[in-house]
Amino acid sequence: MRVSDQARRHMITLLEDLNRQKSYKEESLYLAASLCDRYLVNLAVKNAKAPCLIKLAIISTLMAAKLE
Repeated sequence: MRVSDQARRHMITLLEDLNRQKSYKEESLYLAASLCDRYLVNLAVKNAKAPCLIKLAIISTLMAAKLE
């Protein structure tokens, strides 16, 4: 199932908001966005259903912050 451009933009906006609220480094934002995109591409290749993008954004932000 394909994620619409509008849904992805909303997810990226959420990533930016989370990053700003938690005062993470800019690199963490880029890493979180990359993790989200890689996961969504992997699901698209497998023709699997997309997850809740809000949860995906939160989890990706937390994973990126661990590397900070």
